[in-house]
Amino acid sequence: MSIFNLSLPIFRNFKIISCLFLFFLTACSAGIERSVVSIPSERVSKEATPWQAEITRTPIPTPTINPNLVISDYDPEQWRLLFDKATVWKVDVDGEGKVWIFYGINYVGFFDDGELTSFSSEDIGISSITDMAIAPDGSVWVSGTDKIAHYISNHWNVTTIPYSDAAIKPRLAVDHNDVVWMAVTDCNCSNNVWSFDGKDWTQLISESKHNASRLLIAPDNTLWATFYSTGIGKFDGNEWVIYSVSDLWQPFEYGVEIGINSDKQGNIYGISNAEEKVVEIMQDGSVTRISYEGYGFELDPTRIRIFIDSGGVIWMNAYFNDNRYNNIEYYADDHWVVITNLPFTQMMSMLEISEGLYLIGTAQGLYEFDTTK
Repeated sequence: MSIFNLSLPIFRNFKIISCLFLFFLTACSAGIERSVVSIPSERVSKEATPWQAEITRTPIPTPTINPNLVISDYDPEQWRLLFDKATVWKVDVDGEGKVWIFYGINYVGFFDDGELTSFSSEDIGISSITDMAIAPDGSVWVSGTDKIAHYISNHWNVTTIPYSDAAIKPRLAVDHNDVVWMAVTDCNCSNNVWSFDGKDWTQLISESKHNASRLLIAPDNTLWATFYSTGIGKFDGNEWVIYSVSDLWQPFEYGVEIGINSDKQGNIYGISNAEEKVVEIMQDGSVTRISYEGYGFELDPTRIRIFIDSGGVIWMNAYFNDNRYNNIEYYADDHWVVITNLPFTQMMSMLEISEGLYLIGTAQGLYEFDTTK
């Protein structure tokens, strides 16, 4: 099956290999193993006194089961490497069904009949590509540190951004009216969100002096953003409605990086590198939480990725126990599942092509993940 042919099979159940966690306790330490460990009793010396013999005996632990965690190993039948030349930061599909990737240091490109047509930042006429977004009309937008570029009718149209600094890293989102939204991150400035309607730039001014780092357009065309160490914000047309870090998780004394995404119904999901819970901001404004405390997951601020597929499955990128790479996690049917021993170290981007078929941008290239096999 190919990503260039979007006639896809019907979704079948995930192949999940359940794994029991066995806990064992020694006199000095405790740990978790994925296989049964036999711990023999110490042999007692004939010369040992009864008191000495008593303290040298090692109890055999009683196995316990964690019913909320399943470990699934890498299945090569489900994965196919499509591109291995560089890190793929983002993957998306344009209006013609062509797969686009933002990859390497300064490249974007699309696949046409299996061949990659590539554009460097110099080809486009911008500097240091920082993000890529597909508009609802199917056209492609790319941001640099000095300009944004629009690929339409096989041409790049370039526009200078209103705030230019070599240190900034603009991030993009395009709403349902094809208005481009840009967050100018790493600029140490407030009110750093701008919109571009194809002709003019408008700065989103509000009373709150928050610095947005990631943008999201929800299914109802509402603008959402994450604010470093502040929380998650929804723009109501006049002001940011802020769900603070302390309200969503708990107060922290250090920097908090936040990732967000939305499901098809418009519920917002957030993760933070400082907390072991996924928060759900429901459409009515209520907040619920899904815990992964005690499962060995660790979110690193440079690895925060969260994706919600059409079935409501929550995917995220985390370390898992001693295996700090080569795995991804998902939550479905009230269970967390870890897929381990994957052929890549980090998930950078995830896109659902159809039910059960995904494209995953990784630190080692682009993969197709077919859960119907």
